[in-house]
Amino acid sequence: SLPPKLRKHFDDELFIKTNTGVTPTSLAISIADDVRQSIAFAEVALGGRARFDPAVSARDIRICMGDMGEIRVLPELLSMLRKVAPRCRVFVLDLWGEELKQGLERGEVDLAITGRGPPIGDVFQQKLYETDYLVLTSKANRLNHDLSSADLSGLRHVAVSPGRIEHLYLDDVLAQAGVRRNVVVRTANWVSVPHVLRSQPDLVSIVPRYLATAYRDFDLKGLQLT
Repeated sequence: SLPPKLRKHFDDELFIKTNTGVTPTSLAISIADDVRQSIAFAEVALGGRARFDPAVSARDIRICMGDMGEIRVLPELLSMLRKVAPRCRVFVLDLWGEELKQGLERGEVDLAITGRGPPIGDVFQQKLYETDYLVLTSKANRLNHDLSSADLSGLRHVAVSPGRIEHLYLDDVLAQAGVRRNVVVRTANWVSVPHVLRSQPDLVSIVPRYLATAYRDFDLKGLQLT
């Protein structure tokens, strides 16, 4: 059987009987993560050969995405899945960096939908869509015209740094246009942005256009970038 072969291979008992049951040895504990990873790889390989029929499948689909993805992508995705895979369940995870990379490699994450970011290892990546940006602010703000680079540099900004990302690619694009944002509020997600802008009318935030549409009930207005 397998246990005796493993004990012989590792030259270790692996598990020891105690008064309360069975306890793993220090060697068994030290190799546990490697064993779990090997099992996960095997499950992914075997599962990949199984025929997937969305009409009858009842599998759990684990998707990693931030709050922007939940606003922009998740509603349409759920509507589509309800039609073609009605028995599947969707679990949205919030993983970044090395955690996301390991989750994809181990088969613990099926799909990641994120904004532009650094490569996450030997993982297939594909662009889903592009969007333009505008400046969002309270309707009580006196700004009522398109904004130049000089205008943007003189305003007080709300910026979003999702997850553990500190450097934003948006700032690189703005820097090329000669804009240096005066960020006075930096938040970890987009959900709080409309609330902050509504309570602080002098603040602005550069947001994807579709978010401005999603926030239409917060008495906000969008200004074009020139």
